[in-house]
Amino acid sequence: MVYVILANGASDAIDGLIRSIHNRRDLFIVHLDAKAPEETKQYLAALSRRHANIRALPSRVCSWGSFSLVDAALRATDLALTSSRTWSHLLLVSEQHYPLARSDDIATRLEDGVSCIEATEYVTFYPVGQRDIEHRFSRYFHEVEGVGSFFRSERSDDIGHVRHGSQWLVLSRRAAAYLSAQFGRDDVRSFFASSLLPDETAFPTVLMSGTEDERGRVRLAETTFVAWPHRTDNDGMIACRATFEAARAANALFIRKRPPSMEDLPEFEIAGEELSPDRLAPYRAGVRALWHRATGRGVEPVRTDPARDLGSRAADTLDYLKPRLGQFDLNDYRDAQPTTTIYLSLRLRHWPKGLRVCVLSYTLTDYAVVLVAEPIDPAADFSFDERWLGGFRTHKIKVRIRDLFMNDQIECPIPGSGIVRVADPRRPSEVVDLILEAARYADGIAA
Repeated sequence: MVYVILANGASDAIDGLIRSIHNRRDLFIVHLDAKAPEETKQYLAALSRRHANIRALPSRVCSWGSFSLVDAALRATDLALTSSRTWSHLLLVSEQHYPLARSDDIATRLEDGVSCIEATEYVTFYPVGQRDIEHRFSRYFHEVEGVGSFFRSERSDDIGHVRHGSQWLVLSRRAAAYLSAQFGRDDVRSFFASSLLPDETAFPTVLMSGTEDERGRVRLAETTFVAWPHRTDNDGMIACRATFEAARAANALFIRKRPPSMEDLPEFEIAGEELSPDRLAPYRAGVRALWHRATGRGVEPVRTDPARDLGSRAADTLDYLKPRLGQFDLNDYRDAQPTTTIYLSLRLRHWPKGLRVCVLSYTLTDYAVVLVAEPIDPAADFSFDERWLGGFRTHKIKVRIRDLFMNDQIECPIPGSGIVRVADPRRPSEVVDLILEAARYADGIAA
């Protein structure tokens, strides 16, 4: 088997997952988001040097709800297909997965040549779910690297063939090869790359569009039990004792999300050939100790953390921006959002409550400048009913930033719809121009 692990940097979770499922027979391919701490990257690289069946995929910046997550899974799939190892199934999991069976038991529960995937047809989805899918494909969305996807322009595509499901799936080797070939086509790739949350639609749609001869047999089944709020006692989707028992009763292979502490959960017998402690220290020893143990050298890891470097550069950028935006009430939220190095919220006092211009960037070269309004009724707005403000259509923002998620982006005609790549990251004059342009439309709405 091949385990593809998509990780964003929770090192203790990565370590715990690998230790719980590792054996010398299977291949483990890990993609670590480039936003992760440098020491974690070095530790993963050291593991891959020590163990031939642990491979670290070259890191790229990923954005929640955007195509970069699909791309990471596809790159890992291509690596698995070109490896010299013989394997029958590929399992796509995250660092927040926790296994509910021994690795040997997982292998025996998978049918030869059969994939397991959730794939609900758009036409059979419940009404609000249909509106959600329509929303995801109703515009062309542009991924701002490391932040998320934002409106770019209107779109009109047939979505009758779209299917929705979990990105946590099991692929037969034939299915993996079929997906790899299909996403090599520009029309297939671009259809999903410009949508919202393609990680939940791309693989189910493309896989089920093929014939059985092309992609092999498919069993529509959930192999990862996700602790959605209605299944657990919290809205963070963190597994609890009850969800563990429900997941085992459902015969799931994995559960997510993994709790920060495993002390209050049932103990599971996780067998397989664990990496011995003299080769892989428990993460509680600390990243630096892990790095020393994994490499066998008592030298310090190189400290070239890009997040620290970006933070220093962001301070210089803000020194340029803030004096030029003195007329606004300005809130600087960058320290509260690990997905951004710049996150500003600007408003003028005569604007209606909740109306503001937001500026977001991770790389300091790619920016989103968006005019945002709070939803009228957050609960009702999950119906995705269309809303107009000041003569402009709006849509729901889906980025992993708490005070922006499911707010309304006002689709005012500012240049590039507010998406811009700046010529000089230290002096992003283009961003100032877009802010002033968005403020002009906000003045019109306020009037």
